[in-house]
Amino acid sequence: MKKTLLATAIAGAMCASAAQAATVYNQDGTQVDLYGNVQLGYRSVDTGDGSVDDIFDNGTTLGVAAEHQVNPGLIAYLKLELDGFAGDELKSTPYGSGDTAYAGMKGNFGDVKLGSYDTLIDDWVKDPVDGSWYAGVYNSASYLAGDNNDREGDQLTYKSPSFGGLQFAVGTQYKGDAETDNRVESDSTASFFGGVKYTVGALDLAAVYDNLGTYDGTVAGNGDYDAGDAYGLSAQYAMAAWTLSAKYERYDGTDDTEALTNVDNANMYAVKANYAYGMGNLYATYQYVDQDLGDNDSESLNQVMLGADYSLTSAVTYFVEGTMYDEQDDEGDFVATGLAFTF
Repeated sequence: MKKTLLATAIAGAMCASAAQAATVYNQDGTQVDLYGNVQLGYRSVDTGDGSVDDIFDNGTTLGVAAEHQVNPGLIAYLKLELDGFAGDELKSTPYGSGDTAYAGMKGNFGDVKLGSYDTLIDDWVKDPVDGSWYAGVYNSASYLAGDNNDREGDQLTYKSPSFGGLQFAVGTQYKGDAETDNRVESDSTASFFGGVKYTVGALDLAAVYDNLGTYDGTVAGNGDYDAGDAYGLSAQYAMAAWTLSAKYERYDGTDDTEALTNVDNANMYAVKANYAYGMGNLYATYQYVDQDLGDNDSESLNQVMLGADYSLTSAVTYFVEGTMYDEQDDEGDFVATGLAFTF
């Protein structure tokens, strides 16, 4: 089964928060904030017949966020985050990548945004049980065949306002026929995703569906291809210093996915506990993965993630994180440690 470990790791790396952002312009209803971080770390990853290690960039980011008050009930906004700086080897590695880039409008009607950003199933289902810094346990994107680096791009999403704690979201990822990463030859494709979220007190509940429509099509010369669907449920409860989370996520594959990845479908059941001890967090995730390999064959995995971080100040945080994936010969297991300086 093909696993996109490093892509998942980078996608799951903690993004900068604008909480410490510096306001560089605030006039005539427009506010512009500048923020960023430098994250450098050391990792050791098991390859199955040994291990490899390096000092690496864990998502160094420079970000700009802006808002403009169109009228008392309408705000236009944008966010641009650039990463891929390879801060550990910046002088020898040219910059050539990015992270988040979107623009939108929000008001009493809800929130509409267009661009590149985390998928809804990641936000509402994966993130509550995922790793805080480097990488967590498997999710539905781990089973997508081929290159899925475009998973977050070309999205349009509408999120409703909260109706007594209930919120819904719908959206699409659109790949036009001029796109080089379009998997369908000479045709445009669009996915559909949607979800509902309910908040009552300290409890958050969410359900998300994604038809993965832009992953259908022609893959590696194999003809027509059905990438399947993804579903997810999550629950998160905060009490004092503890946050408890759980998810059920299903990758519902097809005969096509089985032919390329050896997995027909996969069910993922995870629980996470996070303890905020004042200067940082201690957290652990356990996930049980039930994989249907077709032909009445199956495989189960017991995955464990452990992590801790410590904030020397509000701007400087040290972390250590490790995950065991329970694959053959321990392939993919890792330990990572490092620091982040944010502003």
